Amino acid sequence: MTIKKENRLWLIALISFIIMYFLWIFIWRDQELVRTTGNNLFSIVGILFPNFWLFRALIRSKSKKDKLYWLLLFLSTCNYLIAEISWFYIETILSSDIGSTGIYDLFYFFSILFYFTAFLYRILSLDFIMKLATKTN
Repeated sequence: MTIKKENRLWLIALISFIIMYFLWIFIWRDQELVRTTGNNLFSIVGILFPNFWLFRALIRSKSKKDKLYWLLLFLSTCNYLIAEISWFYIETILSSDIGSTGIYDLFYFFSILFYFTAFLYRILSLDFIMKLATKTN
């Protein structure tokens, strides 16, 4: 399968996923438990898309610099996934109210920390490459 065809399939899958999400909200708008359960499951399934893509990028990357960048992004989405699963467990399985803080906040925080570290790493490594390129000219 060509990359263009594969990208088209992923785009169709994402658009279909978004449409199904909003249909779920619309159809179950009067039944809070069903709507909330579906919303939480859609959030969990939705984070699997970038997890899959980032894992593939990590495996396919050739250089150590690229591998570290993709690993940091992958760890970020993994932490976000854990946060969403813990949120789902507390809200849906335990039927508890979501408090102002919880264990999920720790994973959301680590997710942001890994995103920030990945982008800072990328910026610093590109800055180093630019300085190196200007010195050789």
